[in-house]
Amino acid sequence: MKDEVKDPPTAASQGIAFAGSYGDAWPIAGAKNLAELAMQIANRIERLGHDRTAAPINVLVEEIDLPLSTFYSLEADGKGPRTFKLGRRKYCLLTDWQAWLQLRATAED
Repeated sequence: MKDEVKDPPTAASQGIAFAGSYGDAWPIAGAKNLAELAMQIANRIERLGHDRTAAPINVLVEEIDLPLSTFYSLEADGKGPRTFKLGRRKYCLLTDWQAWLQLRATAED
């Protein structure tokens, strides 16, 4: 007898709705607008630890479920946060990341 393979959970099955000017790129998990989403993300970043001042871009965009390619497009257009490279990885200071999210959230209101 073969084991059944279950499909991975989808955003819809987990109660996540998609909204905002970014189309399906911004999952809103209980947030009514981008300002609330930015606050939720700031709380998540705070949970990373107070001793951490920067994080890799791939980790940060994963937190908000933003495709990395979309982030790089925004960055190329001059609409992204300040970033820097260490070795082969690109990083962003958490303070710059939070300021960028707040700026994006207030621009949408």
